[in-house]
Amino acid sequence: MDISVIVPVHNSEIYLEACLKTLHEQTHQAAEFIVIDDGSDDKSGAICDAFAAVDKRFVVIHQKPAGTLVTRKRAFALATGKWCICLDADDKLPFNRVLEIEVKLANHHDVDILRFDMECFGATPEKIKNYLNFRKEWQGSIHSPYLILDAIYNKAQIGWGMAGVSGILCLP
Repeated sequence: MDISVIVPVHNSEIYLEACLKTLHEQTHQAAEFIVIDDGSDDKSGAICDAFAAVDKRFVVIHQKPAGTLVTRKRAFALATGKWCICLDADDKLPFNRVLEIEVKLANHHDVDILRFDMECFGATPEKIKNYLNFRKEWQGSIHSPYLILDAIYNKAQIGWGMAGVSGILCLP
C-alpha cells in the first residue's frame, strides 16, 4: 500500500459526501481511505458506508464518541500505507490525481514531510477567509528536523497544524 488517507468523521453530513467523493475519484489504486465515524448521530455513518459499498479502498469503522485525537490515533494504528495524509470531513482533494502525484514526489525526493495547500469549503466566504488568515505562503525545502521545527515554531515561517494541512507524513 502506497498511501493511507485518514478521515475522522463526527456529525459532518453536510460536508462529508463532497469530501469522500474526492477520495473515490482518485486514480491511485494503491491507496486506502480509513474513515472513522466517531459516534455521529446524523447521516454521516450511512454516507461512509455508501462509499465503502462501491469502493474497496474505503475502510469504514464506527465507534462510540472518543474525540478527534483518539480517532486519528486509531486510524494511524490501522494504516498500512508507506505514506499517510490527514483529511478532515470538511476538506476536499483538489483533483483526481493528487494522491498519485504526492506519492511520486515523496518517493522521488525521499522526504519525511511534504506540505501542500488545501481547498476549503464552508458556509460563507468570510468564514473560510477567517480560517485561512493564519496561513503563510512558503515554498522551499528544509533538510534537518531541527530546522523544520525551528521554521514552524520559532520563526513562524511555515504554518502547521493537523487540520488544514494536506501533506504526507512518513510512518516509521
